[in-house]
Amino acid sequence: DRVRIHIAIIGILLFAMLGMKWMQTYSLWDDEANTALFAQSVHETGDTSAIIGHNIIAYRNGAELNENLKSRYISPLQYYFLAPFIDPARPDPFKARLPFFILSLISLALIYRRLILLKLPTPVIFAFFCFSFGLTSLLLFGIQCRYYALTFFFTLLLADQYYFGRIEKPLSFFRFGL
Repeated sequence: DRVRIHIAIIGILLFAMLGMKWMQTYSLWDDEANTALFAQSVHETGDTSAIIGHNIIAYRNGAELNENLKSRYISPLQYYFLAPFIDPARPDPFKARLPFFILSLISLALIYRRLILLKLPTPVIFAFFCFSFGLTSLLLFGIQCRYYALTFFFTLLLADQYYFGRIEKPLSFFRFGL
């Protein structure tokens, strides 16, 4: 059991080291910048207003904005999640990516925890260790300032709760009338 725990700890630490290196390498780009700008707007106004000072956030000529210049096309959870960490005076890509990356690390820890609690053999846990480094998109999406880390985390949390009987019907809160 100790070997499996050590593999998990080493896996999470190596993932964290790789992520920290890449989080500081590039500035925010495309969707990440859009997320950071709307998070800044939430930080300043409490809503996803497209107006920041004398500027307007209008990706694709404002296709994701409603008539009040609010972002209503994409779920705002990512903006509200990032808003407390945004410093409008000093935008920093590292600070914008950090909360999402921490959530990715927690997600990775949830997977390792579940593998250990299921008492899977050490080679299986080691295979996941290798898989987590061989799947580049896991790291790249995990550090991106976007909704991917939130989706990964909440999906794992829901699956974990369902698998261990804490939720009987994961979609029972929807009423489809079927």
